[in-house]
Amino acid sequence: MKTPDLGSVGAYLQSQQFSRFFPGYRVAELERLGYGTVWIISNVPGDLAIPEQVLAVTERVTVGTAIVNIWVDPADQVAESFHRIEQRHPGRLVVGIGVGNREIDGEIYRKPKTHTKRARQLFGSDAVLAAVETVFLDTDVNAAREKARDWARLYLTVANFANSPKETDFPDLVVGAEPDDAVVDALAAYGSAEDIAARVEARLAAGADNVPLYPQPIDADPMPAFTAVAEALRLTRR
Repeated sequence: MKTPDLGSVGAYLQSQQFSRFFPGYRVAELERLGYGTVWIISNVPGDLAIPEQVLAVTERVTVGTAIVNIWVDPADQVAESFHRIEQRHPGRLVVGIGVGNREIDGEIYRKPKTHTKRARQLFGSDAVLAAVETVFLDTDVNAAREKARDWARLYLTVANFANSPKETDFPDLVVGAEPDDAVVDALAAYGSAEDIAARVEARLAAGADNVPLYPQPIDADPMPAFTAVAEALRLTRR
């Protein structure tokens, strides 16, 4: 089976955001803006009903899950759901699975296998690499950076999240650390739409095949950020 075309930039949506902010016409707007993939995140239900809804109101966009939690949903249910959707929308669904986080999943969590330090080195040049970019859109760069710091402070309380920068550029980082400027700058893109677009282009130049944008805060409508950054990138499906 051929890997679906993800496009160069994606839109990251929590399942709760989808229900609240994205009736069908708005999902179609993401496709019109040039986003190649809509990623549905945060323990996506194994019936894959949300990805199926996105596929039903779009024509070309790929839909991915990030993630279906292997400790929550039975494998046979996920497989059955995938085959149902693949039959209706061939070649447009990517089912990402994962282990979740101990701090969120509690007793059902089991430690995954250890990964190597850098994703591209691990997967090689032929694999598709999607690297999410958390986004704080604010033309006041200092204010945007402080919003990003508040988010990073919470992010670093989750061991799996803290371990990723620890294994790469910040070997002394510990769970619950106070994020200094260097950590904030590494973890989030902030500032104007043009600032964020430059960050996306840098990610692509560094080897990412797809950069999903994850606008913050998650309780606000993300569409203004998706629109502004798409325009700054002059986004077209590649």
